[in-house]
This record gives sequence, C-alpha cells and structure tokens, in this order.
Amino acid sequence: MKNMQKLLLLMLFASISCGFTWGFGEENKCDKAKDIVRNLSGNEDERRNQEEKALELCPDGAAANFVEALRREEAGETEQAVARYRKALALDDTLSVAHGNLGLLLAQRGDVSEASVELTRGLMGKADPQYHKALAEILLGQKAYHLAAFHYSEAARAFPGDSPVMIGLAEAMFGAERLEDAERELSRILAVEPDNQRARLLRARVYLSLDRPDEALAELENASVRNPEDRNIHRFMADILKDRGDYENAMKEYRLAGAADTIDPAEYIRTGDERYSEGDFEKAADAFEAALSVKPEQPDVLQKLGDAFMAAGRDDEAIAAYRKAVSLKGADGDLFYNLGVLNERKGLLDESATQYRQALKLSPANGDARRRLAEIYFLRGDFEEAAEQYKELIKVRNDNPVLHLKLGKVYEKGKKYPEALAEYQEAVRLAPDNLEARRELASLFTRRGLVDGAEAQYREVLRLKKEDSDARSALIAIAVKKKRYEDLFVLLKEGSELYPQDPGAHYKLGIIYEFRKDFEAAIAEYEKTVGLKSDHAKGLNALGRLYLKKGQIKEAREALEAAKKADPNLDEPPLLLSRIKNDLSPEPAQYKKKAGKKQKKIVKKKTKQKNVKHTPKQKKTKRR
Repeated sequence: MKNMQKLLLLMLFASISCGFTWGFGEENKCDKAKDIVRNLSGNEDERRNQEEKALELCPDGAAANFVEALRREEAGETEQAVARYRKALALDDTLSVAHGNLGLLLAQRGDVSEASVELTRGLMGKADPQYHKALAEILLGQKAYHLAAFHYSEAARAFPGDSPVMIGLAEAMFGAERLEDAERELSRILAVEPDNQRARLLRARVYLSLDRPDEALAELENASVRNPEDRNIHRFMADILKDRGDYENAMKEYRLAGAADTIDPAEYIRTGDERYSEGDFEKAADAFEAALSVKPEQPDVLQKLGDAFMAAGRDDEAIAAYRKAVSLKGADGDLFYNLGVLNERKGLLDESATQYRQALKLSPANGDARRRLAEIYFLRGDFEEAAEQYKELIKVRNDNPVLHLKLGKVYEKGKKYPEALAEYQEAVRLAPDNLEARRELASLFTRRGLVDGAEAQYREVLRLKKEDSDARSALIAIAVKKKRYEDLFVLLKEGSELYPQDPGAHYKLGIIYEFRKDFEAAIAEYEKTVGLKSDHAKGLNALGRLYLKKGQIKEAREALEAAKKADPNLDEPPLLLSRIKNDLSPEPAQYKKKAGKKQKKIVKKKTKQKNVKHTPKQKKTKRR
C-alpha cells in the first residue's frame, strides 16, 4: 500500500515537472494567450503585464509573435514587425488583430491591395476604428465612395473631433454626390478650424458642383490669402475663371499656378480686342499680357499691348512694349508715331521729334506726326522748320482753318507780320465764327497800329460771344481813344448788364454817367459798386465826391473816410475831407472843459476890455 502511494506521488511529481496539466494542455494556454492579445489594455503598464503573460503562456505561438510584432512596430522596425505579424498569422490565421495591424502597416507603406484585404479580415474579428479609418482612406483612393463613407462614419463614432476623418467623410460624400451632406460636414469643420485649407478647397468644389461659382471663388480667394504660395488654389481659380470667359484674370491665376500655357493665346487676343473696343484698357492689357505669356514673340500683340498701356496712361510700360515690337517687327510708322507721342508726354522733345521724323519717313501721309513735329519746332523757337511742316499740311488740307491759324502764329512769332496777317485772314475767311482766329487777327491789327481793322474784329468777337470781356475791354479802349463816348456808354452799360455781380463794371458805368452829368444814375452805379465790394476805394471816393456835390455832407464824409481807409494812397479823399472840414462843416461843437492857463489869460484880457469905459462921441454942431 505504501509503495502504491509512493508511485502515485512520483507520477504526480513527474506530471508537474513535465508540464502535465490534467485537462489544461499547451493548446489551451495558447488560446488564453490569444484572448489576452485580442483585448490588450490601453494602459501602458497594464498592457506590458498582459504582453508578458501572453509570452509566458505560449512563448512560441501566434500570440507571442503578435507581441513581438507590436514591440518591433513600436521600435520603428516596420519590416520586422510585418514579418512577425505574418508569422503569427501562419501559426493562427484566425488572429484578427494580427490581420488588422498588418493591414495598417501595409497601408502605410502603400501596399493598398493587400492592406485592404488584411484590414477587412481584421474588422471581421474586431471593429477597431483605426481599421475603419485606414480602410476608408484606401476605398476613397479607389473611388469606392459609398463604402468609404460607411467606414469613415464608423471611424467618426470613435473619433468625433478627428478632422482628417471628417474631411474624408465629406470627400466620400462629395464623391457619392451627397453634396448637401458634404457641405454640412465641411461647414462643421471650418467652424472649428477656419484655416483648414483641405476643407476650404473641398467646399469650393462642392459649391462649384452646386452651380454656385461665386461662392466657390470666394472660398478659393479666402484660401489664397491664407496660403498664397499654394499653386493648386491658383490653378483651381484659373479653371473657374476660364470657364466663365474671364481669360485675363484666368491667365493671372495660371501664371501664379505655374501653368501659363493652359489657354490658347488666340482666346486672350480676342478678349483683349473686345475689352479695348469697350474702353476697358486695363483688362485689355491683362489679356494681351496673358497671350504673350503663352507665346512671347508676337510683335502684333506687343503693339496691341502698347496701345492698351498707352490708352490706360501707363506710358513707361507702353514704351517698353512698343520698343520690343520694333525690335521684332522692324520699322513701322505707327509704332514710331506712338513712341513720339509718349516721349512728348514725358517732355522729351528731342526724342519725340526724332520718332516723328522716323514715322514720316515710313508714312509721309501721317498728318498727326507732321502736326506734332511742327508744334515741337514751334515750342523750341525753330519757326522756319515749323512753318515748313504747316505748309506741307496745308498742301494736303488747304481748306483747314486751324492749319492757317497755326501757320499765322508761327509767322507772327518769326516777325513775318504780313504773312501772319494773310494766314489769319484766310483762317477767318474759311471759318467766320472761329473766335480764336478773329482774336489773333484783332490782336495783330492792334500791335501793327491798324485800329480800324482791330475794332472790326473785336466787334465780330462780341457778336459771336457777348460775354467776351477781353474783346469788350479792347473796344472800350478804342472808344476812349477815339472819344466816341456814346459807343463807350453802350459798351459799359452792356457790360454791367452782362456782369451784374462785377463791381468794376458798375464803377466804370458810373464814371460815364458822371461824365454825362447824370449824377443820380452815377450815384446808383457807385452804390452798386460798394454794395458788391464794401472796400472798393475808387467807388467810395466817387460816391463821396457826388454826395458832396449834392450837399449830403454826412454821407459824403462817411464814404470818403471809408475810401481813405480802403486805400490810404488815394489823393482825392483827404482833399475832399479837408474841404468838408474847412468850408462846409457846421459850427464847431461847444466844449465844457476847464480852461487852461492860456485860456484864463485870454478870458481875463477880454474881461478887462469889457470894463474899459468909452467916452461918448461929441455931437457935431451944425454949421450955420
């Protein structure tokens, strides 16, 4: 009996020593290890303990290889981790977490086909949101939008604030043509992350698909401000602008995107011509620049660009465009003429004259170039050359009064007065209503002492333009010189009626009324004068003079004192005031001041004189 007991004890010891488990064999230990690794804790210390337990339970099994794969992955040894996951699955293909983790690593290194299979196998055993997210990204890339949206939605439950998941979901919705859902999802993202460029660009695409291009452009402009170096943004904007027919702005964006050759330059040229004809020279220039960005060596387009710049007032850029066109195209009369105009604008008369001469060599019939060249000669005092150019112009247009007028001015400046008179008279003959020609002719008549001729021309000027004050002043001077006072009166009266607010007109009319001894009318005009200009010294003086003549002493004194104050250099007001004081003033005022010493003496002397007794005169006796 004792031997039997010893045998049993030995068997028990051997079974323990040899790993006998009495119903709990090695296979059960490995299953337990797999259960452990399927449900590893998120706590690092606890997870480490679980990993060690799994290694202890089944050191050569699938779970142990899974744990080694995790550790290699943590160490950044991706290839070794992949090999360990594969070994774990070779030992037990049902270990879903090994499938899923292997799928994640394969997806990271771009093996998307195998990764999608492994991730799907992983999800069959465990609904891990990481597997959903990785598989959704693969499906989105494969344009399987509906499946991608499903997996993104599953991932979003675990990662509600994960913007890549939310944007991925929006992209999948957009691909599945769930546009309103995509817009709502993107609005949620941008409300929290306004600088999220990916979301903003996607929302622009959504708006464009919803046929809301203005909102799409607004989104892209916003994105461009936040990230101006992003070429994709500029390319997207350029495509929208191109589709809308806005070629010039499209080209700007294509240039920023580094894709300037996207549009046929003929489209830009056509748009530039349209904008130029509409008077929108800035946009025309943009279109022509866009065409040249695609194909630079186009002299005709460079000339169009120069025209647009010139019309827009961008002279330096126009000069550069024209010069480049000349270098490509060679001699061209229009190009030289335009360069001449631009140099003239800049005040570079020598360069301008050279350009005009070049233009005339190539295009002798260019009247504008000849006229401008003549004007430059005139400004520089080269009257002979200026006259030659105007005479050439008159050969072509002898009936042009302006040309005769300008030639007359050249002759006059060159002191060729008979020739100047002849040209002015021809200009007047061709254009009787040309005021400038008549004024120039009248002025030359005056300077040459031909008063009658000047008067005739000035009268014609007034006939054509009553308010011409220079002509009226000239006629007034002539009337005074010829002592034609009735004519003078008419001219002055008309002047005061034409310019009722001009104090000078009323003052002059007052003088002629005074000359005609119509003092009441003269006073009325002088009063209008000072009413319009209270410090009109001559008007105040004249008014005081007439008030004095009428015996209105108080009014005369006030007017003359005001005149003296307004202009102390006038001689007449002090003289008239002195006359009022000495001859026309009332009795001096009585003063009650206490008498001084001198006054007392005078009073005493007078008193003594009063006390002197005068002896009565003796009566004369009559002679008998």
